Amino acid sequence: MTIYAHMQAAVEIVSTSQHPTNKIAATIASDGYALSRVNHWPDAIENTIGREPDIGNSSGTVHAETECILDAPGPTKGASIFITDPPCPNCMKNMAEAGIAKLYIDHKGFDKDWAKRRGESFKSMSMRIAAKSGIDVFVVYRKEQRFEIISEHPPGYKPKITNPPEIFESDAPFDDLIAKANNTHKDEPFALAKTINGKTIIVDRHPTIGYTYETVGSKE
Repeated sequence: MTIYAHMQAAVEIVSTSQHPTNKIAATIASDGYALSRVNHWPDAIENTIGREPDIGNSSGTVHAETECILDAPGPTKGASIFITDPPCPNCMKNMAEAGIAKLYIDHKGFDKDWAKRRGESFKSMSMRIAAKSGIDVFVVYRKEQRFEIISEHPPGYKPKITNPPEIFESDAPFDDLIAKANNTHKDEPFALAKTINGKTIIVDRHPTIGYTYETVGSKE
């Protein structure tokens, strides 16, 4: 499929979002799969908190591009995401962590409500994350069958990584792995998961991929 077909797949389902004002859809595509999703309230949030309360400064929805990453049936590293609206900084961080290589945004999304209200966050934060993490960003014009480059990296660009995830194979019980990680990380927060193929993943607190502790506060 072409980039225009993947974008069209997102556009075609955006009206199925149950959000009353900000209906957003995205498609993730990589070798062997393509998947489209809309923003939505997870059952655990909708059934216990409801749709009205904000969580932080946002609604309780999972955004479409993050839902694509969570539901992707294959590896996300090197994948492309096609979205109807400019992404918020949190979703751009999720894309950076997932190894997304290219982001395509429908040009009509820049005239919508979110872009008008929070467009500065996209320019000053989302695009900064994309620049440092190696995500190339494009605007898509479906009817004209063309796209424009917003930001593109030179071939071979490698983002800086502070505290990369630790991935290893282990058949140890989950509780034993937690105890060992607790001893290693002491009072520092971490996340640990076991995959269905026998791998263990441990991630501790770190800047978004592309940043280091030395550059987090920098404007460079």
